[in-house]
Amino acid sequence: MKFNSFKTLKHMNKKLSLSASVLASASLLFYTGCKKLEKEVLQPTPSPVQSTIKTSNEHGSVELSANTRIVSNELNKTLVAIDDASLTFNGESEFLNNIKPGNILVASISDVAVDGYLRTVIKIEKTANTYVVYTSQASLENVIVNGNIHVEQPLTFYSDENQKLSSVGTSTSKTIALNKVLYDRDGNLATMYDQLSTSGSLVLSATLFLDVTFSGSTLTYFKANTQFSANHTQSITGGGAFTVPAATKKLLASKLPAVSFTVGILPVTVRPNIEVFLDYEGTINASATFGYNGTVNVTPEIKFQNNKWTYGALRSITVAGNKPTINLDASLSATLRPRLNALLYGCTCASTYLQAETYVSLQASAFPVSKSLKAGIRGGAGANMFGYSPANNSLFNYFVVL
Repeated sequence: MKFNSFKTLKHMNKKLSLSASVLASASLLFYTGCKKLEKEVLQPTPSPVQSTIKTSNEHGSVELSANTRIVSNELNKTLVAIDDASLTFNGESEFLNNIKPGNILVASISDVAVDGYLRTVIKIEKTANTYVVYTSQASLENVIVNGNIHVEQPLTFYSDENQKLSSVGTSTSKTIALNKVLYDRDGNLATMYDQLSTSGSLVLSATLFLDVTFSGSTLTYFKANTQFSANHTQSITGGGAFTVPAATKKLLASKLPAVSFTVGILPVTVRPNIEVFLDYEGTINASATFGYNGTVNVTPEIKFQNNKWTYGALRSITVAGNKPTINLDASLSATLRPRLNALLYGCTCASTYLQAETYVSLQASAFPVSKSLKAGIRGGAGANMFGYSPANNSLFNYFVVL
């Protein structure tokens, strides 16, 4: 019996040991299973890292950063509001559901985004089917790792200043009337003996050239120029004895149709704005009439290369002066100053200005008798490209004696 009891006890111990092993294994499996589940909840599997994208066409070749997201034209049509800090879209969008802070949105023009946009995402809020994407201004250095952008094309003008900014232009030139009373001593337009006035017209056309290169997400080369072509007829008449202090009249301030194109899949928008000023000053001691007509071509240029800004210009002028009629002394000058501002994605943080000036000046004296009438051209340029900006601009001055 003792033997059987011992055998039974041994068998029971073996069963207990087996049960304990099974229990321990089950406990271990349960523990490790819970631990694995807890890790997945706290640390979800990250999305695969998106690599850079290379894309090209006739306007250049670029390598886009992994954070760049191109907004399709279809999605851009659902944009209902835009300001400096946010974009608002209406309608369910898988694209917007997958957008994350740090992504850079690039879009072409639309009826709402008339200059396109280049924005870094800060956060996204969604209510029903409305997305509000909070953003800050991005730089092309954030978008382009390596590559080049190039465009050269004539600028167009709107026939009606009230046209939508997202519409296309209808003309490649603009005629500006110069029939202005510049100065009226007594403030009465009916009395013309004490006025300085100008008449004539300016027919203006322009071409935009832009070339930009990036290397290692850094701007390494920038070149911009515009060719101003102007047919200019102007006559200036002054009567009385008075001095006209230096002053300026703005003859035109207009946004031009956007220059919109793509480099591969990357949409690029340049918004040209053009302004035309008339600067004048002088002294008359009786009366004077003078003027000229001619054709002027000016191409001011600005370039950034090897971390330095330089300037250049091509210019030509063909003019014929009207014989000045002077009674006593006169010293008068008038300058027409077209200025083109070009903004990438409508942002002053990425802009350049190119300016041409056509001027006529008269120096005359009755005692001793002398007359000097000059017509000339001047030019200047400047830029601010995502923080790269020259310390000053450079002007040339070229004139002919009429």
